Amino acid sequence: MREKSVKDFFKREIISLIIPIIMIVVGIIFLIRPYEVSGGLVMAIGIFLAVSAISAGIFAYIYKKPLITAFAVCILMAGVIFIAFPQFVISLILKIMGIMIIANALIRIYTEYKECGRDNMKVGLLILNIFMALLGMAVIIMPAKISAAVFMVIGIVLIVLALINIGEVIYTYRNGRPVNDGTDVVWEE
Repeated sequence: MREKSVKDFFKREIISLIIPIIMIVVGIIFLIRPYEVSGGLVMAIGIFLAVSAISAGIFAYIYKKPLITAFAVCILMAGVIFIAFPQFVISLILKIMGIMIIANALIRIYTEYKECGRDNMKVGLLILNIFMALLGMAVIIMPAKISAAVFMVIGIVLIVLALINIGEVIYTYRNGRPVNDGTDVVWEE
C-alpha cells in the first residue's frame, strides 16, 4: 500500500483537478458578471460569423460564385451587428423567444379547449400554460435580466459539477481505481 498524503495527492492527481478548477473559475465569472459574459459570447459568435463570411467571400471571388458572395455579405453584416450591438442582439433573440413561448402556450390552451370543451379542460394543464404565457411576457419585458439569470444558473451548475468532480478525484485517490475487467480496485504503483 502506498503512502497517502496531501503532497502525494497533488503530485498524482493535479491533472485530474485542472478541468474542475477551470469549471469553478468559469462558474464564478458567470455568477459575478453575467451581462458581460452574455455580451462576450454574442461578440465571439459575431467574430466567428465575420471570419466565416470573409473566407466564404474569398472562395466566392476565386470561383466567381455570385450567390455565395451575396450570402457571405449577409453573414458578414450579421457578424458586424453581433460584434457592434451584442446586448441588442441578445434582447432581440430573447424577445423572439418570448413571443414563441406565448404563442405556444396560447395554442396549447386553444387545443385543449377545442378537444375537451370549457367544462372538461384539465386545470393543471391550463395553469401550466398560463404560467408559460406569463414567463414569455417576462422574457419580452426584461430580456437582459432573464439572460443574466440564465448565465447565473449555468455558473451555479458549473460550480456544482466541478465540486462533484473534485470529490470523485479525492474518493478515487483514497480508495483506488476501479478496473473494467471486473476486479475490485487496482493501485497504480
